[in-house]
Amino acid sequence: MNYDTQTTAAHEQAEPAIPFEFTGKGAEFFRIWIVNTFLTIITLGIYSAWAKVRTYNYFYGNTWLDGNAFSYLASPIAILKGRLAAVALLAVYVLINQFYPLSGLLGLLLLVLLPWLVNRSLRFNAINSAYRNVRFNFTGDWPGAALAFLVWPLLGLFTLFLLLPISIRKQKEYYVNRHAYGVSNFAFEARNGPFYRAFFGSIGIVILAGCAAFSLLEASLIAAALIFAMGYVAGFAFYQALTFNIVFQGSRLDQHRFEANMTALGYTRLVSINLVCMVLTLGLFYPFARVRTARYKAEHLALRPAGPLDSYVASETEKLGALGDELAGAMDLDFGL
Repeated sequence: MNYDTQTTAAHEQAEPAIPFEFTGKGAEFFRIWIVNTFLTIITLGIYSAWAKVRTYNYFYGNTWLDGNAFSYLASPIAILKGRLAAVALLAVYVLINQFYPLSGLLGLLLLVLLPWLVNRSLRFNAINSAYRNVRFNFTGDWPGAALAFLVWPLLGLFTLFLLLPISIRKQKEYYVNRHAYGVSNFAFEARNGPFYRAFFGSIGIVILAGCAAFSLLEASLIAAALIFAMGYVAGFAFYQALTFNIVFQGSRLDQHRFEANMTALGYTRLVSINLVCMVLTLGLFYPFARVRTARYKAEHLALRPAGPLDSYVASETEKLGALGDELAGAMDLDFGL
């Protein structure tokens, strides 16, 4: 065993993995959700900004790491302003589209604005998220977002999806690499291969389900539809579970790493039960489904610290200085991207 291996083994013995925890309950969130839904409807959507803050506060506040919960700090007014700006922009586009034949050029303008909107949204959510009073941050730029969210997806389409897994990896890489906790940056090290296996594996599951459904088409339309639906759900869950593991296992914060062990079978079972219950309850099971999903993800995620986490957080707090106060007053758009 070489020195590096011994050092890694010593770290793992000294600093065991710290599991994430989610302590929310379906009945609790159901009460929040039903009130949010009612108030959003009677205020014609205006209350949706407050509904988002209440929802995020609940999920952040019930997500724990090493005995401390996360915090969501956004102002509903800031979110409302962003949404009103988005609605106004859409209204202008629709009106111009009715009277000017060359208004398709506005669509190109909106496409050009997409990277900017992505950055604004990601930064808004990052600086309004905190752990132990230390905020996260996002430092994206227009060229990087354009490459990740416009150029690579177009290359994926033009190559008949052959480059689509790389496009997905590029987006995850951009997302992770541009985030920071305090003044320490995250880094993304996952390779292309796992994304190809996740993408084409899920496609293969759906194709097999389609073939099985087609063979049953003449015998029973209901059975064929059920088989295809089950295959589609299994393919979706397979992709989501593998991508979850790939992204977290390939990410680190300084020398702190993440461990993720979600299983395709377990996540498929979770998604299937959620869908069936939502159908049977005409959607009323949705809050319970969100809580079940959040708990399942937390149960399969852990942080492997390179050293004492208390010392690291204290160090980040000291480095931040006045930066935290500056970010606290920032206002940004939020488009839910």
